[in-house]
Amino acid sequence: MLSVFFLLVICLCNNFDTIFCKEDTHGQEVLLCRKCGTDLVDSYYLFNKLSPGANKVEKQSMFGKENVTVQTLINPFGINFEIITSEKAKCKNIGPSQGADSWFPGYSWQICVCPHCGQHIGWTFTRSESKNVDGMDSFHGLILKNILGENFTDSLIMLPKIYNM
Repeated sequence: MLSVFFLLVICLCNNFDTIFCKEDTHGQEVLLCRKCGTDLVDSYYLFNKLSPGANKVEKQSMFGKENVTVQTLINPFGINFEIITSEKAKCKNIGPSQGADSWFPGYSWQICVCPHCGQHIGWTFTRSESKNVDGMDSFHGLILKNILGENFTDSLIMLPKIYNM
């Protein structure tokens, strides 16, 4: 009986956070750091910004959105990255801003890491030219393999059938 009470208290505490403390997600899915689970961005802020240097471009349904552009980009060392682009992200920029080898002409870049664990999440691209044709001063390129959707992580957590309430 005590174990059932303890489980009920745990469930209520977990639901308390979900019900009363959750940020406004605009009805979309929150993307998380794959390493530590920190909230990084709401998929509401994903947008399609094409790089002229993309090796491959695909439209996919992911994170509760249709036609998300996934681009395969290759850095000067020959490393491939599949990225998606976002208007906002909760990440920490490290190192100096770089203009060389930018995948997006007119933008300089900085490495962007998870603010909690330091995992490389992607890059922040900041407008380096004075004229702003597309209205974007900055955006983020997020490495697809380093993020997870919260709906996927929720599907991994299962309670034994005996505890279903």
